[in-house]
Amino acid sequence: MKTILEPSPLPLSREIRRITPERERRQQEALIWGWCLMVLPLTSLMVAVESVIAWQDGRFLSALQIQGVLLCFVLACLVIELRAATPAAAAVGGVICLDMTLVASLLSSRMSQTLLPALITLFLLTFAATHIGYARKLRLGLAEARHGRAVYQIIANLGGASLLALGHQVIPVAEPACIAMLASATADTLASELGPILPGRTVLLTSWRQVPRGTDGGISLGGTLFGIAGAAAIVTVGIRSLSLDLRSAECAFVSAIAGFMADSLFGATLERRGVIGNDMVNFLSTVVAGVTAIVVGTLMPL
Repeated sequence: MKTILEPSPLPLSREIRRITPERERRQQEALIWGWCLMVLPLTSLMVAVESVIAWQDGRFLSALQIQGVLLCFVLACLVIELRAATPAAAAVGGVICLDMTLVASLLSSRMSQTLLPALITLFLLTFAATHIGYARKLRLGLAEARHGRAVYQIIANLGGASLLALGHQVIPVAEPACIAMLASATADTLASELGPILPGRTVLLTSWRQVPRGTDGGISLGGTLFGIAGAAAIVTVGIRSLSLDLRSAECAFVSAIAGFMADSLFGATLERRGVIGNDMVNFLSTVVAGVTAIVVGTLMPL
Protein backbone atom coordinates (compact mmCIF):
# COMPACT_ATOMS: atom_id res chain seq x y z
CA MET A 1 0.00 0.00 0.00
CA LYS A 2 1.18 3.56 -0.72
CA THR A 3 1.93 6.14 1.94
CA ILE A 4 0.03 9.41 1.65
CA LEU A 5 0.74 12.91 2.92
CA GLU A 6 -1.93 13.04 5.59
CA PRO A 7 -1.51 13.83 9.31
CA SER A 8 -1.26 10.70 11.40
CA PRO A 9 -3.64 10.22 14.36
CA LEU A 10 -0.60 9.07 16.32
CA PRO A 11 3.11 9.72 15.77
CA LEU A 12 4.64 7.30 13.32
CA SER A 13 7.67 5.21 14.16
CA ARG A 14 11.08 6.76 13.60
CA GLU A 15 12.12 3.52 11.95
CA ILE A 16 10.20 4.40 8.78
CA ARG A 17 12.60 4.73 5.85
CA ARG A 18 11.35 5.00 2.30
CA ILE A 19 13.08 2.80 -0.23
CA THR A 20 15.51 4.69 -2.41
CA PRO A 21 14.46 5.19 -6.05
CA GLU A 22 17.58 3.36 -7.22
CA ARG A 23 16.90 0.27 -5.09
CA GLU A 24 13.24 0.22 -6.12
CA ARG A 25 14.23 0.49 -9.78
CA ARG A 26 16.66 -2.44 -9.42
CA GLN A 27 13.94 -4.55 -7.82
CA GLN A 28 11.52 -3.71 -10.61
CA GLU A 29 14.14 -4.62 -13.20
CA ALA A 30 14.80 -7.89 -11.35
CA LEU A 31 11.09 -8.75 -11.59
CA ILE A 32 11.03 -7.99 -15.32
CA TRP A 33 14.24 -9.82 -16.22
CA GLY A 34 13.44 -12.77 -13.97
CA TRP A 35 10.08 -13.21 -15.67
CA CYS A 36 11.54 -12.78 -19.16
CA LEU A 37 14.33 -15.29 -18.58
CA MET A 38 12.14 -17.92 -16.92
CA VAL A 39 8.62 -17.60 -18.30
CA LEU A 40 9.15 -16.51 -21.91
CA PRO A 41 11.43 -19.44 -22.88
CA LEU A 42 9.15 -21.96 -21.16
CA THR A 43 6.10 -20.45 -22.82
CA SER A 44 7.78 -20.67 -26.23
CA LEU A 45 8.77 -24.27 -25.54
CA MET A 46 5.25 -25.27 -24.52
CA VAL A 47 3.72 -23.61 -27.58
CA ALA A 48 6.28 -25.36 -29.79
CA VAL A 49 5.52 -28.74 -28.20
CA GLU A 50 1.79 -28.27 -28.65
CA SER A 51 2.36 -27.19 -32.26
CA VAL A 52 4.34 -30.37 -32.95
CA ILE A 53 1.63 -32.51 -31.40
CA ALA A 54 -1.04 -30.73 -33.42
CA TRP A 55 1.10 -30.96 -36.60
CA GLN A 56 1.27 -34.73 -36.24
CA ASP A 57 -2.52 -34.70 -36.31
CA GLY A 58 -2.49 -32.62 -39.47
CA ARG A 59 -3.12 -29.26 -37.78
CA PHE A 60 -1.03 -26.26 -36.82
CA LEU A 61 -2.86 -25.81 -33.52
CA SER A 62 -6.08 -27.19 -32.15
CA ALA A 63 -9.26 -25.12 -32.45
CA LEU A 64 -9.13 -24.49 -28.70
CA GLN A 65 -5.57 -23.21 -28.87
CA ILE A 66 -6.34 -20.91 -31.80
CA GLN A 67 -9.31 -19.53 -29.88
CA GLY A 68 -7.05 -18.98 -26.88
CA VAL A 69 -4.48 -17.02 -28.91
CA LEU A 70 -7.16 -14.84 -30.50
CA LEU A 71 -8.92 -14.20 -27.20
CA CYS A 72 -5.69 -13.23 -25.45
CA PHE A 73 -4.91 -10.80 -28.30
CA VAL A 74 -8.38 -9.25 -28.03
CA LEU A 75 -8.07 -8.92 -24.25
CA ALA A 76 -4.66 -7.24 -24.58
CA CYS A 77 -6.12 -4.73 -27.06
CA LEU A 78 -9.06 -4.10 -24.72
CA VAL A 79 -6.71 -3.43 -21.82
CA ILE A 80 -4.83 -0.87 -23.90
CA GLU A 81 -8.06 0.77 -25.06
CA LEU A 82 -9.30 1.05 -21.45
CA ARG A 83 -5.89 2.39 -20.39
CA ALA A 84 -5.78 -0.26 -17.70
CA ALA A 85 -2.13 -0.90 -18.58
CA THR A 86 0.60 0.41 -20.83
CA PRO A 87 1.00 -1.30 -24.24
CA ALA A 88 4.09 -3.16 -23.01
CA ALA A 89 2.27 -4.28 -19.87
CA ALA A 90 -0.72 -5.40 -21.96
CA ALA A 91 1.64 -7.48 -24.11
CA VAL A 92 3.06 -9.14 -21.00
CA GLY A 93 -0.48 -9.73 -19.81
CA GLY A 94 -1.27 -11.38 -23.13
CA VAL A 95 1.61 -13.83 -22.65
CA ILE A 96 0.43 -14.57 -19.11
CA CYS A 97 -3.03 -15.15 -20.54
CA LEU A 98 -1.52 -17.67 -22.97
CA ASP A 99 0.24 -19.42 -20.11
CA MET A 100 -3.08 -19.93 -18.41
CA THR A 101 -4.96 -21.10 -21.51
CA LEU A 102 -2.65 -23.01 -23.85
CA VAL A 103 -0.82 -24.84 -21.09
CA ALA A 104 -3.85 -25.66 -18.97
CA SER A 105 -5.81 -26.62 -22.10
CA LEU A 106 -3.74 -29.79 -22.42
CA LEU A 107 -6.22 -31.38 -20.02
CA SER A 108 -9.26 -29.33 -21.07
CA SER A 109 -11.71 -29.38 -23.92
CA ARG A 110 -12.93 -25.79 -23.55
CA MET A 111 -11.41 -22.44 -22.58
CA SER A 112 -13.93 -22.27 -19.78
CA GLN A 113 -12.08 -25.20 -18.21
CA THR A 114 -8.76 -23.36 -17.90
CA LEU A 115 -7.39 -20.65 -15.62
CA LEU A 116 -8.65 -18.00 -18.03
CA PRO A 117 -12.03 -17.38 -16.31
CA ALA A 118 -10.28 -16.70 -13.00
CA LEU A 119 -7.84 -14.34 -14.72
CA ILE A 120 -10.66 -12.44 -16.42
CA THR A 121 -12.52 -12.19 -13.11
CA LEU A 122 -9.38 -10.78 -11.49
CA PHE A 123 -9.13 -8.14 -14.22
CA LEU A 124 -12.78 -7.12 -13.95
CA LEU A 125 -12.72 -6.85 -10.14
CA THR A 126 -9.43 -4.95 -9.94
CA PHE A 127 -10.35 -2.63 -12.84
CA ALA A 128 -13.63 -1.74 -11.14
CA ALA A 129 -11.96 -1.25 -7.76
CA THR A 130 -9.32 1.02 -9.29
CA HIS A 131 -11.98 3.33 -10.74
CA ILE A 132 -14.39 3.41 -7.78
CA GLY A 133 -13.90 6.60 -5.78
CA TYR A 134 -11.15 7.75 -8.14
CA ALA A 135 -11.60 11.44 -7.36
CA ARG A 136 -11.19 10.86 -3.62
CA LYS A 137 -8.17 8.61 -4.13
CA LEU A 138 -6.68 11.30 -6.34
CA ARG A 139 -7.00 13.82 -3.51
CA LEU A 140 -5.38 11.35 -1.10
CA GLY A 141 -2.52 10.62 -3.50
CA LEU A 142 -3.55 6.97 -3.92
CA ALA A 143 -5.00 7.04 -7.44
CA GLU A 144 -3.69 4.77 -10.19
CA ALA A 145 -1.80 6.53 -12.97
CA ARG A 146 -3.98 7.41 -15.95
CA HIS A 147 -1.80 5.38 -18.33
CA GLY A 148 -2.50 2.23 -16.31
CA ARG A 149 -0.26 -0.39 -14.78
CA ALA A 150 3.35 -0.80 -15.85
CA VAL A 151 5.11 -4.03 -16.86
CA TYR A 152 6.67 -4.60 -13.46
CA GLN A 153 3.29 -4.17 -11.76
CA ILE A 154 1.70 -6.85 -13.96
CA ILE A 155 4.59 -9.21 -13.30
CA ALA A 156 4.54 -8.48 -9.57
CA ASN A 157 0.91 -9.56 -9.35
CA LEU A 158 0.67 -12.28 -12.02
CA GLY A 159 4.22 -13.34 -12.87
CA GLY A 160 4.45 -16.02 -10.20
CA ALA A 161 1.13 -17.55 -11.19
CA SER A 162 2.15 -17.66 -14.86
CA LEU A 163 5.34 -19.54 -13.97
CA LEU A 164 3.43 -21.98 -11.80
CA ALA A 165 0.91 -22.54 -14.60
CA LEU A 166 3.78 -23.76 -16.79
CA GLY A 167 4.46 -26.46 -14.19
CA HIS A 168 0.93 -27.75 -14.49
CA GLN A 169 2.08 -31.18 -15.65
CA VAL A 170 4.70 -31.77 -12.97
CA ILE A 171 3.14 -30.13 -9.89
CA PRO A 172 0.03 -32.05 -8.78
CA VAL A 173 -1.47 -29.11 -6.88
CA ALA A 174 -0.62 -26.47 -9.48
CA GLU A 175 -4.26 -25.62 -10.21
CA PRO A 176 -5.36 -24.72 -6.65
CA ALA A 177 -1.99 -23.04 -6.10
CA CYS A 178 -2.49 -20.84 -9.18
CA ILE A 179 -6.01 -19.99 -8.03
CA ALA A 180 -4.58 -19.09 -4.61
CA MET A 181 -2.04 -16.73 -6.18
CA LEU A 182 -4.67 -15.04 -8.35
CA ALA A 183 -7.03 -14.78 -5.38
CA SER A 184 -4.30 -13.27 -3.21
CA ALA A 185 -3.49 -10.64 -5.84
CA THR A 186 -7.18 -9.81 -6.18
CA ALA A 187 -7.65 -9.52 -2.42
CA ASP A 188 -4.68 -7.18 -2.05
CA THR A 189 -5.78 -4.90 -4.90
CA LEU A 190 -9.37 -4.65 -3.68
CA ALA A 191 -8.24 -3.92 -0.12
CA SER A 192 -5.71 -1.32 -1.27
CA GLU A 193 -8.12 0.42 -3.66
CA LEU A 194 -11.33 0.29 -1.61
CA GLY A 195 -10.07 0.35 1.97
CA PRO A 196 -8.89 3.99 1.94
CA ILE A 197 -12.23 5.33 0.66
CA LEU A 198 -14.37 3.41 3.14
CA PRO A 199 -15.23 4.76 6.60
CA GLY A 200 -13.41 3.35 9.60
CA ARG A 201 -9.99 3.27 11.22
CA THR A 202 -6.79 2.07 9.60
CA VAL A 203 -4.34 0.31 11.91
CA LEU A 204 -0.84 -1.04 11.46
CA LEU A 205 -0.86 -4.84 11.30
CA THR A 206 2.17 -5.28 13.56
CA SER A 207 1.11 -2.92 16.36
CA TRP A 208 -2.62 -2.24 15.82
CA ARG A 209 -1.81 1.45 16.17
CA GLN A 210 -3.95 3.84 14.13
CA VAL A 211 -2.18 5.19 11.05
CA PRO A 212 -3.17 7.33 8.04
CA ARG A 213 -5.15 5.66 5.29
CA GLY A 214 -2.92 4.11 2.65
CA THR A 215 0.01 3.59 5.03
CA ASP A 216 2.26 0.64 4.18
CA GLY A 217 1.09 -2.34 6.22
CA GLY A 218 -2.11 -0.60 7.29
CA ILE A 219 -5.36 -2.57 7.33
CA SER A 220 -8.98 -1.58 7.80
CA LEU A 221 -12.12 -3.58 8.42
CA GLY A 222 -13.77 -2.51 5.19
CA GLY A 223 -10.69 -3.14 3.06
CA THR A 224 -10.09 -6.53 4.66
CA LEU A 225 -13.68 -7.66 4.09
CA PHE A 226 -13.56 -6.59 0.45
CA GLY A 227 -10.23 -8.39 0.07
CA ILE A 228 -11.63 -11.61 1.51
CA ALA A 229 -14.71 -11.29 -0.72
CA GLY A 230 -12.47 -10.84 -3.77
CA ALA A 231 -10.45 -13.93 -2.88
CA ALA A 232 -13.66 -15.91 -2.41
CA ALA A 233 -14.90 -14.78 -5.83
CA ILE A 234 -11.74 -16.02 -7.57
CA VAL A 235 -11.86 -19.35 -5.74
CA THR A 236 -15.54 -19.73 -6.65
CA VAL A 237 -14.72 -19.19 -10.31
CA GLY A 238 -11.92 -21.75 -9.94
CA ILE A 239 -14.36 -24.28 -8.55
CA ARG A 240 -16.59 -23.84 -11.59
CA SER A 241 -13.91 -23.69 -14.29
CA LEU A 242 -11.41 -26.24 -12.96
CA SER A 243 -13.91 -28.49 -11.16
CA LEU A 244 -11.99 -28.11 -7.90
CA ASP A 245 -13.26 -30.32 -5.09
CA LEU A 246 -14.07 -28.90 -1.67
CA ARG A 247 -10.64 -29.63 -0.14
CA SER A 248 -8.81 -28.06 -3.10
CA ALA A 249 -11.03 -24.99 -2.88
CA GLU A 250 -10.45 -24.69 0.86
CA CYS A 251 -6.70 -25.04 0.30
CA ALA A 252 -6.77 -22.30 -2.35
CA PHE A 253 -8.84 -19.93 -0.22
CA VAL A 254 -6.82 -20.37 2.99
CA SER A 255 -3.57 -19.96 1.03
CA ALA A 256 -4.91 -16.83 -0.67
CA ILE A 257 -5.74 -15.27 2.69
CA ALA A 258 -2.25 -16.19 3.93
CA GLY A 259 -0.77 -14.33 0.98
CA PHE A 260 -3.15 -11.42 1.54
CA MET A 261 -2.07 -11.08 5.17
CA ALA A 262 1.60 -11.54 4.21
CA ASP A 263 1.28 -8.50 1.95
CA SER A 264 0.32 -6.30 4.91
CA LEU A 265 3.01 -7.89 7.08
CA PHE A 266 5.73 -7.25 4.50
CA GLY A 267 4.42 -3.71 4.08
CA ALA A 268 4.48 -3.06 7.83
CA THR A 269 8.02 -4.37 8.21
CA LEU A 270 10.28 -4.64 5.16
CA GLU A 271 8.64 -1.92 3.07
CA ARG A 272 8.43 0.59 5.94
CA ARG A 273 12.15 0.05 6.58
CA GLY A 274 13.06 0.70 2.96
CA VAL A 275 14.23 -2.86 2.30
CA ILE A 276 11.79 -3.63 -0.53
CA GLY A 277 9.32 -1.65 -2.59
CA ASN A 278 5.61 -2.10 -3.12
CA ASP A 279 6.02 -4.19 -6.27
CA MET A 280 8.31 -6.67 -4.54
CA VAL A 281 5.85 -6.82 -1.64
CA ASN A 282 3.07 -7.76 -4.07
CA PHE A 283 5.22 -10.40 -5.74
CA LEU A 284 6.34 -11.99 -2.48
CA SER A 285 2.78 -12.11 -1.13
CA THR A 286 1.60 -14.08 -4.17
CA VAL A 287 4.58 -16.40 -3.73
CA VAL A 288 3.51 -16.97 -0.12
CA ALA A 289 0.02 -17.89 -1.35
CA GLY A 290 1.38 -20.31 -3.95
CA VAL A 291 3.92 -21.96 -1.67
CA THR A 292 1.33 -22.32 1.10
CA ALA A 293 -1.06 -24.06 -1.31
CA ILE A 294 1.68 -26.42 -2.51
CA VAL A 295 2.78 -27.28 1.03
CA VAL A 296 -0.78 -27.78 2.28
CA GLY A 297 -1.70 -29.79 -0.79
CA THR A 298 1.39 -31.97 -0.43
CA LEU A 299 0.98 -32.64 3.29
CA MET A 300 -2.76 -33.15 2.96
CA PRO A 301 -3.34 -34.79 -0.46
CA LEU A 302 -6.24 -33.14 -2.26
